[in-house]
Amino acid sequence: MSKKFGFILPNNLFRDKEYFEPKNILENAGIQVITISKELKQCHGKLGAKVIPELTLKNINISNFAGIAFIGGSGSKEYWHDPSAHQIAHQAFILDKVLAAICSAVATLAFTGLLTNKHANSFQSERTILEKYGAILSNDECVVDGKIITANGLKASKKFGEKILKLLT
Repeated sequence: MSKKFGFILPNNLFRDKEYFEPKNILENAGIQVITISKELKQCHGKLGAKVIPELTLKNINISNFAGIAFIGGSGSKEYWHDPSAHQIAHQAFILDKVLAAICSAVATLAFTGLLTNKHANSFQSERTILEKYGAILSNDECVVDGKIITANGLKASKKFGEKILKLLT
């Protein structure tokens, strides 16, 4: 059975490249990528991509996944204080799964408390949130601390996918 990895998308305004580039890297390595969102309705990327999720946040069983990633874009703010998103992040952490976030979505992990005393980076506008919640700020575009991967945005999309793949294999 191949490994499964979940990508959590906001319903609107996710960053197309932050989703597709890491997704392609994982799929090309034989990892099954499952797209997850709040609802099973079409998600819209900032640049026009349309993606239909396969699972909802409420229906994910994290033990069936090798890890999950929260995809960024301004729409990712819908998960910053979402109890289901926080529960998934905590379960992934407790079960020692890969836990990743890119761009503005990194703030979701900060709000869960999982970045406390962890090296991390995010989109520039969210760095104060990371700092407030105890993260150790890094200037590296993609940061790995244990099994937590954070990246600062669009330009880090490829490296983000590569770092996820490295931890999965």
